[in-house]
Amino acid sequence: MDKATLERLDDEDWSLNKKNKLPIPAKTLLKLGKCCGNKCMNCPYEPKHTPGNKVVNIIFIHSENDITN
Repeated sequence: MDKATLERLDDEDWSLNKKNKLPIPAKTLLKLGKCCGNKCMNCPYEPKHTPGNKVVNIIFIHSENDITN
């Protein structure tokens, strides 16, 4: 991810897992507005891992609506 993209994210958008890797939550990846192509394990875009892809997997559309409502 480029510097401008990272600056749009907040501290609560990040967390370390048990292997000290940085899994980015799907909610955070959706904030980016498009796939970064870095093979994120929680990639909400379909098809996954396609740089610049803006098509959101329908599963995450419903999840995001449940979170915000």
